[in-house]
Amino acid sequence: MKIPAIFKRVSVYLLATLISRGVGFILLPIYTEHLAPAEYGMLAVIDMIGLYFSIFVAGGLGSALIRHFDLKNAEQSNQVYTTIVSIVSLFFVIMSIFSILLFYAFSIESIDIYVFIFAILFFGLDSLNTLYFSKLAIKKEDNNYFKVCMVKLFIAVPLNIYFIVYLQLGVLGFIYANVASALGVILIYSLPDFIKNFHCPQLKQAKDLIKYSMPFIPNGLLEGMLSSMSIILLTYFQPSEVIGIFAIATKLASILLLTGSPLQNIWIPYMFSLKNDDSRGEKYSQGLRLLALALFSISLILIAFSGFLFHFLIDNEYKAALSVLPYLLISNSVYMLRSTARIGIALSDNVKVIPMITLLSIVLTLPIFAYLSYRYGATGAAIGQLILSTTLVIMLFIYSRRYIALSISVYKVTMPLVIIGTLTYLFELPIGNNPTMPILMIFCYLITLYLTGIFQPSEKKKINGFIQSRLSKIL
Repeated sequence: MKIPAIFKRVSVYLLATLISRGVGFILLPIYTEHLAPAEYGMLAVIDMIGLYFSIFVAGGLGSALIRHFDLKNAEQSNQVYTTIVSIVSLFFVIMSIFSILLFYAFSIESIDIYVFIFAILFFGLDSLNTLYFSKLAIKKEDNNYFKVCMVKLFIAVPLNIYFIVYLQLGVLGFIYANVASALGVILIYSLPDFIKNFHCPQLKQAKDLIKYSMPFIPNGLLEGMLSSMSIILLTYFQPSEVIGIFAIATKLASILLLTGSPLQNIWIPYMFSLKNDDSRGEKYSQGLRLLALALFSISLILIAFSGFLFHFLIDNEYKAALSVLPYLLISNSVYMLRSTARIGIALSDNVKVIPMITLLSIVLTLPIFAYLSYRYGATGAAIGQLILSTTLVIMLFIYSRRYIALSISVYKVTMPLVIIGTLTYLFELPIGNNPTMPILMIFCYLITLYLTGIFQPSEKKKINGFIQSRLSKIL
């Protein structure tokens, strides 16, 4: 895949993500005015339910779609897609009935039954739409992907305003709007595409796909635990003020996750498309190194300008979150490398080891994670999160090398983390609107990256040539 083509595709997915997040930001004043704090608490509980409901409904079938979809064989690919959508639809019905029975069995009073039912309906429909979005990404139908995203927003935004502001339905109005947008995408795009390319599901293929996807269910649960480990430990060891500081830093660090959509929809399908390429090990190694370099560079720029962010966005009482943010940004960068690091395992179909490795990484790092959270509060928890993410990615990478000859060394990826973490600890990030210090910090960080060995000799030669040509023009 050529670099200009990659940038073009990345821009489409990034723009779709930015517009979606931007609309959410614009609607925030409406939500805060018309939803009470208790209703926000209900939405948080619903989000948590949705996370686990989606894991059990779709499991690893999204990964199975990427793994087994073959652009060179349209009939076989349509067969795979039809079978996976049929399985997810069946699981959706089963899990909906099971969830409603659990709701009545445990008498959950904090959520209205109608809110719960429509929330379950939304999460199920959204799981089916996610498969359709994945199919568009695999087939490189980027313009259609963007169009469907905009249609979804076009349905959801006015309905949110109508249900919440005009009808004053609160959380139920929010859920209604989301159900309507998901159902609209199903009826306009997903269902017609499913009918057009329908192939009768085969039982043997369904069993093989379920067998491949099943380990991703416990792995999804473990990754949910991994992501929330900091909050769990801080809740146990620290007062609520410390948790609040960590939550603010986590919110700001989530900016990096904007790169998640291009990564999921472009790079990961591209990796699987190379499964029969004789030089795939070399290409995976090169991709992992460049991906790490890109994520680290974005993190470093955000770290350098974090004082800017705090000056304009965050109240002074949350100043302590400034020391937490750098470690969370780097931790998110490392965590986003896990799908690339486990590519050898995914291609070998021995995916049952993935949840075992995730569990082992949690167990190995839990003592030091707990100690850092207890001793150093929010900053310690962020460092613990970084250690846990790094351990997970290294273990996945080492195990992947059993199946694919990956030429990159662990040292080249981890050494920048050690040096950057040390510099972050030594630097006092200033809060203010003066851009001089952030720019100087960016240069220091980039020089550090240059010296760590993550750049290849040929790339260093190009960088040196570029710097020399610029200096000669100036002088």
